[in-house]
Amino acid sequence: MKEQLSSFVKQLKDSVTNAANEVQQKAKIMLSPDCATVFELYEWVKEHSETRIQKQSLLNFSYCFYSLKLDDASYYMETKDSYLLYMSIQQSTGDSFTYNSYKNSIHDKISIPFPSNQKSTIS
Repeated sequence: MKEQLSSFVKQLKDSVTNAANEVQQKAKIMLSPDCATVFELYEWVKEHSETRIQKQSLLNFSYCFYSLKLDDASYYMETKDSYLLYMSIQQSTGDSFTYNSYKNSIHDKISIPFPSNQKSTIS
């Protein structure tokens, strides 16, 4: 019985420590002035002058596929009408981010800094 209680306390301590670490990481992201929300990046990619847009219609729904390649990042988005379904960001540093509408919030801040004055590359 003593061993079971000791094991339970250790698991509880590990769980609380992991939760505290996750909260601390989320707080750092939320308080970082360089980070953007998914919605801000969505608007930025959608309005960027060098974004490639491919449109398709299926069952009276309009789907758009956006892709933008910059010197240090690649952006890809899928929308249904004006609703963001999917976003993927790949940075040259190896960092990446993926947004899926069915499991993430569009207002979440992400740890990838908001792009500023980046040159695009023709692909």
